[in-house]
Amino acid sequence: MTIHKKKCIVFFIGQIGIGGTEKQMTLLLKYFNHNKYEYHIMVFNQSPFGDLKNEIEKTRAIVHFIPGEFQSIPARIWYLYKWLKENAPATIHSWTVHDNAYAGILGKVLGVKNIIGSLRGSINGTGYSRMPHYLKWASLNLANNIVVNSKVLKNELLNMGIPKKRVTIIPNSVEVVKTQMTHNNLENPIICTIGNLRQNKNQLFFIRVMKKVIDVLPNVEGWIIGQPVNDEPEMKEKLENEINLLKLTGQVKLLGFQLDTKGLLKKSSIFVLPSISEGQPNTILEAMSLGIPVVASNVGGIPELISHQRNGLLFDPKDVDGFVHGILTLLRDENVKTKFMKNSFKAVQNKRNIRQMAQSYHILYNGVII
Repeated sequence: MTIHKKKCIVFFIGQIGIGGTEKQMTLLLKYFNHNKYEYHIMVFNQSPFGDLKNEIEKTRAIVHFIPGEFQSIPARIWYLYKWLKENAPATIHSWTVHDNAYAGILGKVLGVKNIIGSLRGSINGTGYSRMPHYLKWASLNLANNIVVNSKVLKNELLNMGIPKKRVTIIPNSVEVVKTQMTHNNLENPIICTIGNLRQNKNQLFFIRVMKKVIDVLPNVEGWIIGQPVNDEPEMKEKLENEINLLKLTGQVKLLGFQLDTKGLLKKSSIFVLPSISEGQPNTILEAMSLGIPVVASNVGGIPELISHQRNGLLFDPKDVDGFVHGILTLLRDENVKTKFMKNSFKAVQNKRNIRQMAQSYHILYNGVII
């Protein structure tokens, strides 16, 4: 009897907190073929407020953290070189643009035939701009293929001169409940936003929107779910100061890292995402899958998910009054809210099948550009 060794696939990722990329990767691992492939997750940084390690390991993937003594770029390259040489992966897949360079450089040196990079948010809204020039070049030019989750991101890469044949769109996906949720919560409505505490997520703007909403409807509560990040550690204090300044203590809450974001979404009346730039946010897909109406920024790949006035509301990320009006409309008009809930739920059921997305990645891992 011939025993066939599983192909080794290595993922590079910055950290495994509750960000959209981490959650999408973890979800897809549940549906990947673990009989044919052995998945190793190489994590570059610890998540100080909690992470998805246990959830990832439940999928049978193996999680590795780069040791703390290997934090400089040369040290990381040396550590990864030794690990990759020993384990001989068939594919290296970087899930974050910052780590594409490591995947590309090491993959080329070691002769890995299938090197996949990623761009999951606007190039202008990531840490790409702060990278050294040579790493910027390597992050976009050494991978065989770069996966993006929206047409907008594909166009960004094409405008930067990346050949069309090297860019693959695989949209984000979500698990859909069998029956649509119903949300009343009329006495004390909760307005929720989810995202790591970053300037790009526009949470200061969310607090200012909530101030105007609460001035009209004092029983409304706002939740900001997300953890501080290493490259913007000051954001938590800025948000706390804004809450205190606007006298919203107890009405707008920073809930920090939360493993069960879907459980908190189920308690919410409206989901708000006022980001300055985005790819295709998982959080919107999760809200849609639960039948929660969405008010979001008209940026990036969000209009590929939300059609204004059909299954949600879109506004400019500087339009405070637009967001306020949209939230108040959904709180006051049950017919509009119900229409958006039904249309969103139907769209996710029909077009965001997690099994289909997992199959698209498997095709890519077999070295076929789709």
